[in-house]
Amino acid sequence: MKNMIFTVSSLEKIFPEKTPKLKQKSFSVFQNEKFNFQIAVFPEKELCGVAIRAESSLACGIQIRAVEMMPSVLAMKKGEGDKFVINRRKSSGVYPDLLRPMHEFEILRKKIWSAYWVTADLGEKNAAPGNYNIEFEITYEENGKRKVFGKCNFRLEVLPSFLPSLKLDYTCWFHYDCIAREKTCECFSEEYYVSLNAYIKSAVKHGMNTLYTPLFTPPLDTAVGKERKTVQLVEVSLDKEGNYTFDFARLQRFIKNARDLGIRYFEFSHLTTQWGAKFCPKIIVNENGGKKQHFGWHTPSDGEEYLNFLETFLKNLFLFCKSEQILDFIRFHISDEPGNGHERRCKTISELIRKYFHSAIIMDALTDRKYLELGIINNPVVATNHADKFYESSQKPAWVYYCSWQKTNNLSNRLFNMPSVRNRILGTQLYANGASGFLHWGFNFYNSILSAYPINPYFITDAGGGFESGDSYLVYPGNDCVYESIRHEVLYEGFTDHRALTLAERILGKECVIQILKKYRIRNYTVYPKNPLKFLKFRKEINLKISDHIKKFG
Repeated sequence: MKNMIFTVSSLEKIFPEKTPKLKQKSFSVFQNEKFNFQIAVFPEKELCGVAIRAESSLACGIQIRAVEMMPSVLAMKKGEGDKFVINRRKSSGVYPDLLRPMHEFEILRKKIWSAYWVTADLGEKNAAPGNYNIEFEITYEENGKRKVFGKCNFRLEVLPSFLPSLKLDYTCWFHYDCIAREKTCECFSEEYYVSLNAYIKSAVKHGMNTLYTPLFTPPLDTAVGKERKTVQLVEVSLDKEGNYTFDFARLQRFIKNARDLGIRYFEFSHLTTQWGAKFCPKIIVNENGGKKQHFGWHTPSDGEEYLNFLETFLKNLFLFCKSEQILDFIRFHISDEPGNGHERRCKTISELIRKYFHSAIIMDALTDRKYLELGIINNPVVATNHADKFYESSQKPAWVYYCSWQKTNNLSNRLFNMPSVRNRILGTQLYANGASGFLHWGFNFYNSILSAYPINPYFITDAGGGFESGDSYLVYPGNDCVYESIRHEVLYEGFTDHRALTLAERILGKECVIQILKKYRIRNYTVYPKNPLKFLKFRKEINLKISDHIKKFG
């Protein structure tokens, strides 16, 4: 095989030993769209000092990152999942995922396929309509001289319209203790905010508008009786007479900082423990001149002491939210995934919340409709494999979620061993099913399952064997920065598809969009075009119909 270089769709995961098939030389985009594709390179000999230069009259930033293979011991649990995966017969392997900045002395391995991820962010300057070529030249260093390895190009047709903002709420839970550990600093210190802001910026840049907010240390993914590092935003004090007071200064700064970076909504952390609402979150209280863990696994969530505390807290939290003018931008959690038999405890907490926040949005992951029917949870978040049944008798738009359990029947997910089209299709599915929000539990969970011990996400990608690789985080920690992943980028492409469908509905009408969805057999959360070429054809048709309408009618 001779030296090769060509451009490839973002929907192909490029492996070192396999010639890429999904070649792509052009596509159409809107004036404020972010578009990704790849450059695939195969050298006959090892090349050192490799550099890639991009030239274009397109007035936008063009970012080039190297695609790194990442290890996976647990790509899929044996006997689970379906056939729509990569390397179906292997439970372990290496997969393209990490997007890193190019090194000053980049090396291309001999007779190995390497991939470079190209991002053209037209939204930075809102490109003018027209056709643009992006020319790439790859050079390397040999005997002190720079030589040309090869060239390739990509053509973008910029359409005369702008995508609307995302008409969808999206949250992916931050794990604040993991940021502090990577940074080796105290949570919410000045030094901490440098790293935290990098995570928030990456999230916002990829469509996230809702931020999980730790009023107290979140009682999530923690073994019973164990604890995670304190990440409490509200300072609590208890005087000798048994009266609680609250300092919201840290929460105030957190919210202002996040809003400045583009976050719109704040989902307050869970007020009881996961999977049953039995116990309290870890709450540190200033009392008798020192700090003490006053609530936690040792205190029942329906005990008189906690309910009295919670009532006083919610009363004060309401006054804070009112003064900050954020009452319309907050959401509450009670317990993650409560089930049958947990209704009474959740109902007690729900009623307390509504006592002060009369129109409170209370959202939790659910499979039992009883919580909705009893009015305990008014904003259920339903797993994609249960969504059709859960909402069959309700016209209310649904929030949905997936985690490592949603991996059968072609359900969308973001696991390492899944084709990228299975990741990207989510945005179209959310539109087609009228979903109002999407939640995922792991933006940056760098712990083993139940947080038994910390892990290095560059070496352990499956939470120590707890979850398939790709479930527990979307980004990798850097030095005061984050490194993004293919999965993060492709998921955002799905949200961009959602925006394009929203634009099509506005211009062409809902019925026209429904007919296109039917043409490509896109319905519920399991039926969609699994061939990436067919999916790209679907998106191309959406773009073309919008463009033709604008050219004809203005």
